[in-house]
Amino acid sequence: MTASMQDYPCMETYFDTLFKLAASKKASLKQAFIKAGVPDSTYYRAEQGRDLRYATARKVFDYLDASKKQTHKKET
Repeated sequence: MTASMQDYPCMETYFDTLFKLAASKKASLKQAFIKAGVPDSTYYRAEQGRDLRYATARKVFDYLDASKKQTHKKET
């Protein structure tokens, strides 16, 4: 089953959701933004409390979600 952003409910910002997800995976959120193709300036704006678009947050979320699958892939 694939995780979705709705799995992290409760009136928090997209940045807060991404921050918690990155922390749970012991990943750098700033690096996740960059690896997802989102400029680091967007990361800094979001960190300062500016809104993120859903599509931007989704890119980072998908990167973090996919990085778990790649890390835990079984080698055959």
